[in-house]
Amino acid sequence: MSLDQQASASTGPLKPSDSNIMDPSPIEVSRKTCHLASGMIVVALVVLSAVTLDLFLAYLRSRQRDLLLDELQEVRAQAVRTVGRVEQFLEARSKADWDDLAEAGLLDAAQQWVARDPARYAYAAVVDVGGVLRWHTDRRQWGEQLGREWYESLARDLGVDVVRTRDEILAGGRAVYDLRVPIVHDSRSVGSYHLGLSLDGFAERWMHERRGILIRYATRAVAMVLVFAAAMWSLYFLSTRLLRLQKMATRAYMRAAAELGRLAAGLAHEIRNPLHAVRLNLHAFRRAQQDPGTLEPAEVARMLQQSSQEIDRIDRLLGQLIHFASPDDPRVEGFNLNAELEGIIDFISQELRRSNVEIQLDLPKSPASVRMDRARLRQIMLNLLHNARDAMPEGGRIGVRVMREDSRVRILVSDEGCGIAEADRPHVFEPFFTASTDGTGLGLALVKRFVEEAGGQIRCHPNTPRGTQFVIRLSEASHSASTGSARR
Repeated sequence: MSLDQQASASTGPLKPSDSNIMDPSPIEVSRKTCHLASGMIVVALVVLSAVTLDLFLAYLRSRQRDLLLDELQEVRAQAVRTVGRVEQFLEARSKADWDDLAEAGLLDAAQQWVARDPARYAYAAVVDVGGVLRWHTDRRQWGEQLGREWYESLARDLGVDVVRTRDEILAGGRAVYDLRVPIVHDSRSVGSYHLGLSLDGFAERWMHERRGILIRYATRAVAMVLVFAAAMWSLYFLSTRLLRLQKMATRAYMRAAAELGRLAAGLAHEIRNPLHAVRLNLHAFRRAQQDPGTLEPAEVARMLQQSSQEIDRIDRLLGQLIHFASPDDPRVEGFNLNAELEGIIDFISQELRRSNVEIQLDLPKSPASVRMDRARLRQIMLNLLHNARDAMPEGGRIGVRVMREDSRVRILVSDEGCGIAEADRPHVFEPFFTASTDGTGLGLALVKRFVEEAGGQIRCHPNTPRGTQFVIRLSEASHSASTGSARR
């Protein structure tokens, strides 16, 4: 393959298929991973909620049973104390005389205890071995006979002495837990003492306690839900942020790859032309070696000088490319922009006059200050001024104007040249894009980089009535910073 063919092949655009920059698999994998993680958290939250609810219901049942056992324990303790007093009374008698027991007032305490909280305690009663009510808190029931099926069921989980009943005679039709304690006289059971715990009253007390439990646990549940919601929102935010960052990184990588492709294409194009000229000269020298009379000494000298210039051009191009790829670190400082621009104009004015170019500097009365690298500002302005001069080969006028607006400073550099075509204007800051036959196309690309690294912006506009205008916007530095820098 010839040198021209190699250069042409190298200038081809970088296709997406040449690399993995278009491969969406990292983003897809991340999206699937985020969705999977979110789904697992939701499933875990549902399972945890179900388990927590089941444990909470079990706790409620356990707490209800504990509360009932505490109530029955209190009833049992009262019944045992009452039975103890009754048995002591009966010890002095040959037989159980229930009438004397009622008249002796031994059951007055039980009567008062039940009357103190009738919603809680349904009744207290003494029943003999024959099932006859010898005493009852409802005096109308004295002497009534209990039926054989006076209770509905045993409550063995609450104790062997507890049954559930709705007996009309004993409980008046109310649902109660009946706790009975046997009364012993002469080593034999002569009856039993009964205390009834109202199920309705217990249900009311349980409702009150359950309300407090629900409030406490609802507060904790709400806190847990908020924590999980915050976790889910954080996961969603992080996942979407991750996807966004990955897309931005992919787009940035694609732009960088495209920029690298354009850079490589431009570099190959810029190197190909001088190499082509050197190759033609070498071919001419080869023919002259075979036939010494074909070239005059002056022609040989001209071709040698041309080859040397083309080699110097390649060397200069590579130097600019190295400087563009890895510029020196900026030395940021605040300084007086007015004074700096005056120095730059004084430096270049003689060179511009030789090209029949005048420069007009318009500065604000109040000095404007910026914070950036002085050397870079100098390089920016010299590049723009040289480009403006080259755009006016017959001479003309360059305008440099500084304007202050709020917290920013605008620098306008305008010429009266042929201008830049509207289709080319968006590409003027791209590497190797140039309309000049001698330019490399790296100057404005480097200018744009320096301005943006200083936190500014640069735009290209058509000038009125003709020519081109470059507008640079920089942040204005504080007066103290610029003054301090100037003193150093």
